[in-house]
Amino acid sequence: MANMNRIFSFIIYFIVVSVFFVGCSKEQGEKKYKIGIIMPKYGYEKVLEGLRTAVDKSSYKGRVEFIVKDFPTNREEFESAVKILQGLDIDLFYTITTPATIATYEMIKNKPIIFAAVGDPVGVGLAESFKSPKKGITGVTNLSRELTDKRLEYFVKAFPKMKRILTFFNNENIYSILAVKDVENLSEKLKIKIEKVEVTSTDELRTRLKDKTLKEVDGIFIIPDPIVMAVIDNIIGFARENKIPTCVHEERFVLEKGATISYGVDLKDVGKISFIMIEHALSGGAPENLPIFVPEKMNLYVNNRWAKENGYVIPNEILYIADKVIE
Repeated sequence: MANMNRIFSFIIYFIVVSVFFVGCSKEQGEKKYKIGIIMPKYGYEKVLEGLRTAVDKSSYKGRVEFIVKDFPTNREEFESAVKILQGLDIDLFYTITTPATIATYEMIKNKPIIFAAVGDPVGVGLAESFKSPKKGITGVTNLSRELTDKRLEYFVKAFPKMKRILTFFNNENIYSILAVKDVENLSEKLKIKIEKVEVTSTDELRTRLKDKTLKEVDGIFIIPDPIVMAVIDNIIGFARENKIPTCVHEERFVLEKGATISYGVDLKDVGKISFIMIEHALSGGAPENLPIFVPEKMNLYVNNRWAKENGYVIPNEILYIADKVIE
């Protein structure tokens, strides 16, 4: 019932916004807009792909210029990206991930901000609730933190003999801090031990992957973070080389990179949905008047082919409920 109410509320907002757009269309004419995009270089390309798809199917096609700053991995670099865009007469800031959004929200007070793929917007202080985002900001959550427990539970059920699970976290990313605490809190119930490794740069993470003791873990659980995602190919490669199962938050890392299991939302859909909010803001609407949108569909992908090739037997209870099984 709660989900239905949430969907209904968003539909009502969408209808109101659509009516407003019609009334403003004559005034807008062929006005062009600059959207400054701040995002990590790796791991979230599907969000931007979804956004571009939505724009191309709208009346804004050809009228929106995306200025993308995708070099950041840490707080200092995200702030640098914001400063660069501040000098470019940006109409709207579009941020992907929690670190990008927090840095932008703290620095930008006179332009609308629409975010995407923020794992816990309430927990990190961007909203009082999903219905009440802070002034000047709204967006689409990927529920990454809320899904952390379920993702870990699926991982352990898929590989029930696991006892030690490795995860990397960034102590400068509040989302990463909250998520690793969630994992630790759940570990006792699941009767596993979490081996957490703090990383502060991509170079440090690559170096840690050379540590022979890491090969002794039974699984690797990915907590999404710009630093971690910048090195995700190395992490999955390390896991495959040492026959260690990996659990990620997005299916394409299973389909394209060879990770073992994923559970989460479709990031391309996150990008598409966020364009509704961009339209609202570009038409003069206050971002905070739209609630944070919560995707309803979650996908479970399982790489059973990798499991078989490496001597693992994934229980049928996982294979039966998976949205896609790679054989």
